[in-house]
Amino acid sequence: MPDFIETISTPDGHVELHLTSSEVQMGLADHLREQAESELAKARQDIGTGWLARLVGKALTLGSGAVGHQVHVPLEQLRSVEVRDGTLHFEYVGHAPRFGFQSIQVKNRPALESFSLQDAQRFAMAVNHQLKVAAPVSLADAPVHSEV
Repeated sequence: MPDFIETISTPDGHVELHLTSSEVQMGLADHLREQAESELAKARQDIGTGWLARLVGKALTLGSGAVGHQVHVPLEQLRSVEVRDGTLHFEYVGHAPRFGFQSIQVKNRPALESFSLQDAQRFAMAVNHQLKVAAPVSLADAPVHSEV
């Protein structure tokens, strides 16, 4: 398990955002992911055999992969992070990832809008500090792309 410099979670504890020395990552909280994977494994075990069971089993396997999905963005792809209107905004060097942080939802709401204002501000400060530590070279000439 990586050493986290900063971690925040949504108020319900379902989604976590982590900062390491090399990346920012977001996904379901470990306890929730483990619970869901356990329930999916039990469901696969309980479905029996036959063609319908195999079909349902494949769907459950796909569901298991979605439960474990995490977004990882290397720090070298980030220019900065800020909080605007209570929402975390990531500024990218180059283009924003196709399946970035915006792909994670909490109750049909983008997870980036779901963190407390205090946590979001603390996380943005930690990322911006780490960006200065990790890459003190100026990024002024690189193109900027935003993601909400």
